[in-house]
Amino acid sequence: MRMKHFTKIHFFLIFGVILSFSAILPDGSQNFQGSIRYKKISLSDTTYLQYHIKNRQVRIEKYAQDGEFLEFTIIDFDRNSLIIADPKEKLFVRKKLDAPGIKTLQVSVDVQNTGNYKYIQGYKCYQWLVKNKAQNVVVSFWVTDSHYDFYDAVLKSLSETEKISDYYSYISGNQGFIPLQSVENTWLRDHRMSLTAEKIEMRELPDKLFDIPENFEAFE
Repeated sequence: MRMKHFTKIHFFLIFGVILSFSAILPDGSQNFQGSIRYKKISLSDTTYLQYHIKNRQVRIEKYAQDGEFLEFTIIDFDRNSLIIADPKEKLFVRKKLDAPGIKTLQVSVDVQNTGNYKYIQGYKCYQWLVKNKAQNVVVSFWVTDSHYDFYDAVLKSLSETEKISDYYSYISGNQGFIPLQSVENTWLRDHRMSLTAEKIEMRELPDKLFDIPENFEAFE
């Protein structure tokens, strides 16, 4: 059962996570250290993503709406490694960041800096719109510039099942910014997905948070 269950994680790693492992986190990315909690609402369910950032390491935890700990990912840019772990089965898969990945979608998009702004968790966020009429997609990114140099590099190392991260990569000059809210709609404004920061906490993080627990086994 453990092998069968973790095969799903392995499948997700190959087809849903690896995107473009040529990305390198900038050396100046130490500006932010702490945690960001996002609430993700899609047509099918609600989940939570917890980002932990320390220097050139990022840990992303995924939780179900009822609080169940589903999985976590550790990206270490210095070691050039990516780890996907199943906390229930205590199994993990390790991959190199320079492994071949899925190419970003080649689509024609319209990018607009609207000049609109609003405050999210106390941060002033400006609106960037990315539109693709052929794919019936309009994504609204509300971004803040607070030296979040890790974010663009992480997106280039991860790919969600939705294409929202791909659309963010089409925004030129996005280095150092991070969207505290991303909303994907159809061209007729039907809602598809939203990702909103619920809590931002700058704090010292322990090194062991970015290590695999000793009782976890590698899945080959």
